[in-house]
Amino acid sequence: MTRTETLPLLAFALLATACASAAPEAAPPEPSTGVYTDAQAARGRASFQTTCFECHYPSEFRGSQFQFDWGRRTVADLFIQIVDNMPEDDPGSLEDGTYADIVAYILQLNGFPAGSTELPADTATLQRYGLASPLGVGPARETR
Repeated sequence: MTRTETLPLLAFALLATACASAAPEAAPPEPSTGVYTDAQAARGRASFQTTCFECHYPSEFRGSQFQFDWGRRTVADLFIQIVDNMPEDDPGSLEDGTYADIVAYILQLNGFPAGSTELPADTATLQRYGLASPLGVGPARETR
């Protein structure tokens, strides 16, 4: 074979190898190891009741519809959505820690277990956690 004949074959072989070894994009890990505390979720519930309850009910943020809308996204996506858009009359007006508390409350509503470390208001860290409902755990019941 001549050099001009082997070059296309080599390029094809490299491309085929690269495609075969490329792993499909994996979903982010679930926060099933406890990425918020019970105390943080309680603060989030209180903040939700004083800030969000005028327009939203906790039931909007749990269950099958929430999983359909958010199950393939990350905790960072939810955090950013809330910070950028809520409260509706003054988006971004809460402290970042308060937004993180509200997200912790939403995780609790969806049956994610609490842990010993608070959920940070750091989107780089939050990006590591997916919102798919934890296996074997149904959404927590909200009491009014």
